[in-house]
Amino acid sequence: GLVSNGKFLTTSVPAGPAFEGVGLFSGMRAVDGAISKAWFDGKTIKFQIIGRKEAEGICASGYFDIIYLMKMFKVIDKEGNFSNKPLPFVREFVKEVNGEKAFVIKDSPYLVAVTQSDVRKFQLAKAAIYGAISTLVERTESLPQEIILSGAMGTSISITSISGLKLFPFPLKKV
Repeated sequence: GLVSNGKFLTTSVPAGPAFEGVGLFSGMRAVDGAISKAWFDGKTIKFQIIGRKEAEGICASGYFDIIYLMKMFKVIDKEGNFSNKPLPFVREFVKEVNGEKAFVIKDSPYLVAVTQSDVRKFQLAKAAIYGAISTLVERTESLPQEIILSGAMGTSISITSISGLKLFPFPLKKV
């Protein structure tokens, strides 16, 4: 929703289940075993896993971080296609899974990966949100001063990742 000049406008898009992992290779809700954060510590990619040490899948906030890192380290290009020239320290993560390129985070005892199909599904869900927000901004003819993200994703999502992946059609000032 968007509040502007005393009016409240709202919209809805069917992106929530996509970000929660429905139909994604390693997708899962934000429960024990889900990768909820990923970051680069200057040497390697690190992961935060909810509730235990063994990753079983990836939840929405984890997908934002991982796909953002994939973009930053040239695993995928600006269109979301897997690149032939990822940076050297991430090449070991790029493998083939079920006949398509994938960014494999771990392969035992659970295979946890982001596939080319996952990137496409993620892009579609992101585009739905971007379009809905663009429509609200267009209707109110003003940019929001503050964004409030709620739910499990909203409490753990990285502002760097959502900004880098351009979830919103304007620069973020306060989230």
